[in-house]
Amino acid sequence: MKIYGLMLVKNEADILEYTLRDDAKWCDKVIVIDNGSDDGTWEIVQKVAEECPNVIPFLQTREPFIEGLRGYAFDAFGGEMEEGDWWAIRMDADEFYKGNIKEFLSQVPFE
Repeated sequence: MKIYGLMLVKNEADILEYTLRDDAKWCDKVIVIDNGSDDGTWEIVQKVAEECPNVIPFLQTREPFIEGLRGYAFDAFGGEMEEGDWWAIRMDADEFYKGNIKEFLSQVPFE
């Protein structure tokens, strides 16, 4: 099973490093799109990616926010996913997930 985190960020410098490092423990890839940060957020993404190769600084854009921005990442990485063996999770920079996420998701039936 593969878990892909799709994270859209903007001006999250105060919390992002902690979140990315935590998510990198259980995600196969954390794909990050920066939506116009001006507080050093993108630089933090790049720094963490150097230490955690499953953190992917995918796109920096100034497009107006829409949920569909995550679709760019899904389109780019969706070909790596095999039917019935992956999860794509919408992530936020200020959310932490408790417990063993991979174990929990492995128990959810694919239908």
